[in-house]
Amino acid sequence: MTFSAKTLYSVFHAVVPSLQTAIVDKDLGFPYFTSIDQLFNEGIRLPNMYGQNLWKTVLPRRLKVISDNNALSFETPESMNRDKFFWFRDEEFARQTFAGINPYALRLVTEWPLKINLDPEIYGDPVSAIIKEVVECQIGGYLTVEEAVKQKKLFVLVYHDLLLPYVKKWRGVYTPAWHSYGVWLWRLAKAHVLAHYSGYHQLVSHCPDKYSIELSSVAYELQWRFDHQVLPADLISRGLTVEDPEAPHGLRLAIKDYPLANDRLALWDILKEWFSDYVNHYHPDASLVESDKELQAWWTEIREVGHGDKKDEPWWPLLKTPEDLIQIVTTIAWKPEALLLECFPSQIQAATVMAILDVLSKHSPDEEYLGEKSELAWADNPVIKAAFEKFNGRLMELEGIIDERNANQDLKNRNGAGIVPYEFLKPFSEPGVTGKGVPYSISI
Repeated sequence: MTFSAKTLYSVFHAVVPSLQTAIVDKDLGFPYFTSIDQLFNEGIRLPNMYGQNLWKTVLPRRLKVISDNNALSFETPESMNRDKFFWFRDEEFARQTFAGINPYALRLVTEWPLKINLDPEIYGDPVSAIIKEVVECQIGGYLTVEEAVKQKKLFVLVYHDLLLPYVKKWRGVYTPAWHSYGVWLWRLAKAHVLAHYSGYHQLVSHCPDKYSIELSSVAYELQWRFDHQVLPADLISRGLTVEDPEAPHGLRLAIKDYPLANDRLALWDILKEWFSDYVNHYHPDASLVESDKELQAWWTEIREVGHGDKKDEPWWPLLKTPEDLIQIVTTIAWKPEALLLECFPSQIQAATVMAILDVLSKHSPDEEYLGEKSELAWADNPVIKAAFEKFNGRLMELEGIIDERNANQDLKNRNGAGIVPYEFLKPFSEPGVTGKGVPYSISI
């Protein structure tokens, strides 16, 4: 097994059984916020088991063993070390939609009122309870809702159609308040939104138990399109950018300080240039692409076998030209991921999943990163060797660009007191849970 596979195996066969033994009440929740703090400060007392010596090597960062009382505790997240109450602030709640761990659900509001696209016979009135008066009260008279929509200044997190069938009927609207009761309801509402927001993009890995496969299947059916997995189509489809030949990357962002979009576009251009150099060397004209039986069979299998239930959709790109091939392989290679967390109803579920996610999101010492090492065959071809060296050089340059952006005090979504630098798309990383690095594989 690989380093990661061995580590995960160890977690399942040592950490999880220990937690199940230590936490007798399987339904024990978090009655107070201090109960969450205890996972980091005091830990969970573990029974004496044969596998306890495994902790220090298996889970060296977030999980740590206090030798004198055999307690398993979690490393405090960097954001909490910088500002323990960061999640209380409305500014941080808003910033998370641009620079959080999953800024993929943000979408421009193009029509008003807001509506769900579900069967009204089952789910009732499709018009959202977030009405004009609610929004204009928060805007504070700066704009009317109609003006905000027209000027493309109103955005929304869109995942309600996917999740609504799985929750009890809920039509409440929570807004900032002055009374202590309302203040805490607003804070808890924000935490609830961010919990769902963080797990939205990777339902298979991070949704609770029996609903995970069902939810991911529904999301795939409703939302997945191959042509929208690519830049700039993803940003355009969400109304977050428009084509502009005078702007960087030929696109003008609706929100200039959008860390994910800015870093993604830079990385996308670098990746596409590398594939362009490679494809144009081996398949320089359309006749070579169309006559390559192995290549055509590969693309047919992806559509008709890998995505058989969507094989007849009109949005599948054709594979006839080098440009088609470049776009297809760049799209398939494009898989930036981020560490996602979930909202858990019990302490044992929280502790178990936190342990497993820590392992899954940890870069192993032998991790390979995109553009870090050349294949042996590329070194024998001077054209491909030169193209790869250029690719590697541009990735190194991107590291510096991201550092400069994080140091720019004008970019409030990635720089400021208590704010963790936005490094998710920095190409390379040291071992461990670092919040950066683009592995040469699919990982979380």
